[in-house]
Amino acid sequence: MKLATTITAIFLAIVAIVHFLRIIFQWKVTVNTIDVPISASVFAGLACAALAIWVWQENKKKA
Repeated sequence: MKLATTITAIFLAIVAIVHFLRIIFQWKVTVNTIDVPISASVFAGLACAALAIWVWQENKKKA
């Protein structure tokens, strides 16, 4: 595996985990006085997890 794609896959996995932790613990996020809904973390967490798996699988095929 190339180092850059490995780091990318790990980074995306960590971001997905943080989004799922936000869902579990109901952490509130406010951006410039606007509350970000939990549903945003559902979509972002799923997207990051899917991208992490995709990058990891694609990179394993090339090795």
